Amino acid sequence: MRIAIFLAYLATIPLANWLIGNVGTFCVPNGPCLIPVGFGLSAPSGVLMIGAALVLRDAVQQLLGIRWAFAAIAVGVVLSILVAPPALVVASAVAFAIAELLDLAVYTPLRKRHLPLAVRG
Repeated sequence: MRIAIFLAYLATIPLANWLIGNVGTFCVPNGPCLIPVGFGLSAPSGVLMIGAALVLRDAVQQLLGIRWAFAAIAVGVVLSILVAPPALVVASAVAFAIAELLDLAVYTPLRKRHLPLAVRG
């Protein structure tokens, strides 16, 4: 089951990039496809995978440890580079790496102090 969670987390990365390039109510030529997110705002359709990615990455850390979480992020950066639309490769890989590492840096200390606070934050 632990490896399944690791693989599920990794699957969120190419799926998010595929969504960005293929699913949306409006697709920018050579750019992202957008979906409405409320209040008249739109976002790249890859945001649909954010919740799953965050929960699964935290599960990887809890079940497999911090080294596996870092390995998952490293593999995720490579997957992001391989599957992102050409115009978004650098932005996708850098944004993924920064967001995941920062979230990991915040989640880890909070989890050690108080798990409900870490999950709610």
